[in-house]
Parts: sequence; C-alpha cells; structure tokens
Amino acid sequence: MEEEPKRKKIEAVALKLSHLKGKPSLVQRNSAILFQVQEELEKHDLCLNIVRSNICHLNACDETVTVRCPKLPKDSDARIGVRRDPQNPSKKQKLFGYNMVMTTSVELNLKLELPVAVTNIAGNAEE
Repeated sequence: MEEEPKRKKIEAVALKLSHLKGKPSLVQRNSAILFQVQEELEKHDLCLNIVRSNICHLNACDETVTVRCPKLPKDSDARIGVRRDPQNPSKKQKLFGYNMVMTTSVELNLKLELPVAVTNIAGNAEE
C-alpha cells in the first residue's frame, strides 16, 4: 500500500478573545457568526478580534471558505528565473525578484547618513 504524503498545515486565521467595549464591529459580529459563538460571547461581553488571516473569500450560500497560501508570492504576474548556484555549479538555483544592497557613508560632523552606492543582485527562494 502506498503511503500518502503528509500535507502541510496553513494557518487560516489567528484570533484573540477580548472584552467588548461598546458595540461589536461588523468584523467582530461576522467572526462570531462564522464560528457560531455569538450567543456565548454576548453572555460574557466578549468579542473575537482577528490578529491575522489567510482567508481570501467566504461564500455564505454554500458555506465554503477559500484560504490562500501565505508562502506563495503576492505578485502572481512575476516570473521565477533559474541560474547556476554560485556555491555548487552543478546545481540550479531558483531566483525570485531582486535584493537591493545600499551602501551608506555616515558623516558624524553633519549628523547625516549619505547613500554612496546601490548594488542590485538577484533574489533567491531562501530570502
């Protein structure tokens, strides 16, 4: 029997339970409704605050939730390039975007930090 590969876990939403000050906002009400805890939260004057979320679409009609992968690049039109790895020429290295390294000169007399040079190098998947 072939073993199924382990699926990576993605955080869908991070919530924080807080005391309610005034009336709950629309986002707080919708979060409570989504997790079906609105009555219990109202009893104790609590609310759910979203800390971070990877949910990009909710469909109330068929109760589906679309979650985006946080590890994917945000720029979907960008292309990923390939080059030879400088440390190991027999391997290829994926490139995504660019790294900008700015060299500055600190002038203590003038209390300034002045840019001297900018180096633009290819980015890689580990950065």
